[in-house]
Amino acid sequence: MSASGTISLTRNVLANWGGYVFAAGVNFVLSPFVVHSLGNSAYGIWTLLGALVGYLGLLDLGVRAAVTRYVARFHAQQDHAEATRIVSSALVIFGIMGLVVTLVAGGLALFVADLFEIPAELVSAAQIVLVLGGTSMAVSMVGGVYGGIVIGLQRFDLSNLAEIAIGVVRAVAIVVALKTGYGLVALAFIQLGVSGLSGLAGYILSRRLYPELRASPSEFSRSHLMMIFSFSGSVLLLQASGMLILFSDSIVIGASLPIGMVTFFAIAANLTEYARAPISGISQTLTPSASALEADDEDDELKRVMLAGARIATLIALPIILTFMLRGHSFIGLWMGEEYAGPSGDVLWILSLALWFAVGYQIVVATMMGISKHNGLVPAFIIEAICNISLSLVWIQSFGII
Repeated sequence: MSASGTISLTRNVLANWGGYVFAAGVNFVLSPFVVHSLGNSAYGIWTLLGALVGYLGLLDLGVRAAVTRYVARFHAQQDHAEATRIVSSALVIFGIMGLVVTLVAGGLALFVADLFEIPAELVSAAQIVLVLGGTSMAVSMVGGVYGGIVIGLQRFDLSNLAEIAIGVVRAVAIVVALKTGYGLVALAFIQLGVSGLSGLAGYILSRRLYPELRASPSEFSRSHLMMIFSFSGSVLLLQASGMLILFSDSIVIGASLPIGMVTFFAIAANLTEYARAPISGISQTLTPSASALEADDEDDELKRVMLAGARIATLIALPIILTFMLRGHSFIGLWMGEEYAGPSGDVLWILSLALWFAVGYQIVVATMMGISKHNGLVPAFIIEAICNISLSLVWIQSFGII
C-alpha cells in the first residue's frame, strides 16, 4: 500500500473511532434518562420492537454491501459507467424492498399484541411504533445506497461528521420529547426523521464526491442485478445469521418472560455493543480498502493489513472486556441504578466473555467480504445462530435472562 493509502486508512479508522466515541458517549448519557422516563415495560417494548424491525433489515439482501464493494472496485479502475449501473440497479431493488418492508411492518402491527404480553395501555402505541419503525427501515434502505457510495469511496471522515451532526439533533429531540411527556410514538417519529436526514446526507456527499456517477432507474441493468446478487446472496446469509444472534435474545425474552425483563438484558447488551464499536471502526474500513487492493493486485499488502487489523482490534478490546468482567456489576449500579446491577451485571459478564472470542473474526469477515471470499464463513455463522436460538429457548425456562 502506498503512503497515501496508509494515511487514508489511518484517517478512516480514526474518523470511525471519533464517530463511535461520540455515539457511545451520547447513548451512555441518554440511556438512564430514557429507561427511567419510559419505565421498564415501555423500554422493554421499545427494545423488543426494535429487534422485530431489525429482522426486516434482512430485506436489504446484502445489496448495500455489494454497492460498497463494487463502487470501491470500479472507482479504483475509473470505470464510472459500471459504477453507475450498479448503483442504479441497487436503487431499484431498494425501492421495491422498501415498499415490502412497510407493508410487512403494518401486518405485524395487527398481531403484535397476540405475540407478546404488552400492557393494554401500550398496545396502540406499540402498533404505531412498529409501523413507523418499518417506514424508517424502508427510508434507510434507499438512503443506504448513497451511504454505501460514500463508504466505497473510503470517505469515512465525511460520513462520520454527518452522523455526528445528525446524532446531536437526535439527542436533543429525544430529551425534549421525553421531558415534555411524550413517549414511544415520539421516539419512533424521531427515528424516522433521523433515517431521512442520514439518507439526505449520503445523497449530498455522494454527489459531491463522485459527480461522474449519475444514478437513474433508466440505468437499471439485469446483468448488474445478477452481479449484485452473486455477491450479496452469501452476505445476506451472514447478515441473517448475525441478526439472529444479536436480536433473538430480546425476542425470546419478550415471548417467555415479563416484558420488563428485556430492559435488564438490553442494558448489558448495549454495553457490549459500545465495546464492539472500536473494533467496527477498524473492520468497516477494511471492506472497501480490501476491494481496492484486490483491484490493484496487491495481495501481499492485503494479507498484511488484515493481520495487523486483527491484532490491533484484539489489543484494543481486551482492557474494555476485562473491565466489564471485573467491575461490570458496580459500573451498572452507578450508571443505571442498584436495582439493575445484579441481573444486568451477570449478563454483561457472559456477553463480555463471548465478545472476547468474536473480535478477531470480525476483522476477518470484513476483509473477506471486500474480496468476495466470504462464502466459506456462512456455515459457521448459521450454526452459531441455530445454537444461539435453540439454547436460549431451552435455558430461559431454567435460568431466565442469564
